[in-house]
Amino acid sequence: MTIMNRHAGVTTATVLTGYPDRLSVAPGETVRFMVSAEGVRRYRADITRIVCGDINPAGPGFREVPVRSPVSGSYRGRTQACRPGSCVRIINTALVDDLTSFSIQAFVWPTLFGRGPQIILGRFLATARRGFALAIDDGGALALVLGDGRRVQTIASRV
Repeated sequence: MTIMNRHAGVTTATVLTGYPDRLSVAPGETVRFMVSAEGVRRYRADITRIVCGDINPAGPGFREVPVRSPVSGSYRGRTQACRPGSCVRIINTALVDDLTSFSIQAFVWPTLFGRGPQIILGRFLATARRGFALAIDDGGALALVLGDGRRVQTIASRV
């Protein structure tokens, strides 16, 4: 979230970026939040229940209700660097080559639509027409690319 602040004729940007250490918790479990705060020394955090997330001006409107929580309060802000572009290399091994079934998962925030196909993750060698890849295709759709050495098949979602 970016908030523009104007003090004494000078405009600065406050950028708060955060994420939880787990995507869901059961009642009584603990979740930690990591927050990077740029352009601000302190920030306030509260937990809210989203009643309606519709921000369309023609819709019912966004509505949230505060939830009492020990998390609510003021916190010291600090910038924490985010280094996008992490990767893992899968070394060629018979174990990986001989897979007959597999599952892959990625949480991504695609931002470079219209710049051609982009591999999110996979092990695909185009020259050999072999392997798999989870990708964004030419049209910006999520796609699964599968190749068996003879033919390549792409299954894409709708944009």
